[in-house]
Amino acid sequence: MSSAAGPVEYEIREFRPGDEAAILRLFGLVFDMPVDDAAWRSWRWRFEANPARDRQIMLCMLPDGTLAAHFSCMPLRAQFEGRPCRMALAFDAMSHPDYRGAFLGRSGFFAETAHAASDRFGRTGRSQFIFGFPNPRHRRLGELLLGYTSWDVVSYQAKALRRTVMKSVRALAGRLHVEPFREFGAEADRLWDELRSEYPTSVVRDSTYLNWRYRDCPNARYRMLALRGSGGRWLGWLVMSVDREKARLVDLLLPRRVPDRAQALLHVALDLARREGAPTCEAWMQPGTPGRELVDRAGFWSAPHPAGHRLSGRVFDPAIDPEAMRRDFYYHLGDTDYW
Repeated sequence: MSSAAGPVEYEIREFRPGDEAAILRLFGLVFDMPVDDAAWRSWRWRFEANPARDRQIMLCMLPDGTLAAHFSCMPLRAQFEGRPCRMALAFDAMSHPDYRGAFLGRSGFFAETAHAASDRFGRTGRSQFIFGFPNPRHRRLGELLLGYTSWDVVSYQAKALRRTVMKSVRALAGRLHVEPFREFGAEADRLWDELRSEYPTSVVRDSTYLNWRYRDCPNARYRMLALRGSGGRWLGWLVMSVDREKARLVDLLLPRRVPDRAQALLHVALDLARREGAPTCEAWMQPGTPGRELVDRAGFWSAPHPAGHRLSGRVFDPAIDPEAMRRDFYYHLGDTDYW
């Protein structure tokens, strides 16, 4: 093929084994990051260890082996209105700096690559719903090039972590049955089976997914806490990432009717984050969810996301009502690529 922007030969195709090095070179160039062992581990985790088992990567390759454009989706086992659904998170959309400008228009390398990805992954049914949480600039590109629809602005919460707020939590933690754990197992599966009907449009949060996403993730340091009821049964769980810059509440599963002791789950997490040196904690908690109830009670301030992130996506399956997807899709930070 030849580009509409000039007589440049290129090939748009799906990933083939051996393309990893070219992808990581482009990633390092575009995002100014080293292509080191950590980058390789991250790539293998996303695409080779992913329990959804469907690598969705579209490339624009030049004859000399240069990767001119890249568009990938991370497939996720999910449900829509309680029925199995194939969702995919779009991320790492990128193009080589030497092939932007005229090459980035509606018929440029990136646009053709993105269209090919939509055709191959969306129209064939491999992904019934492709989504992301872009900032305003990337949202406009998605609407222009990919037919994305932008829905609600992400609801953002934050709180400063002060010792005076947390000082009584540690003494109560034992009685409140909040405990750390390192692996999701039978209790996580039992809880998901009980609650999946309360979150009928969501990523499937079973132990297979959760262990891959949080226990095995090489990109972040996660802390996981369970809320136990009588007899030791899990009533809910929380996942948080912590570093010296901030803590992030990245995932949470509780009954819609929030248990009386659930506030302790959040407060133990905040105390843990403060003791590990995080000055603040942030979250993306949707209105009307248990997480939003907990952070509101804990004094988090809430606002539309300051960077303007919105839930955006494209429904490819005519059996899926886009408005129902917008209204009911249950997500947290862990369902995004802002890890």
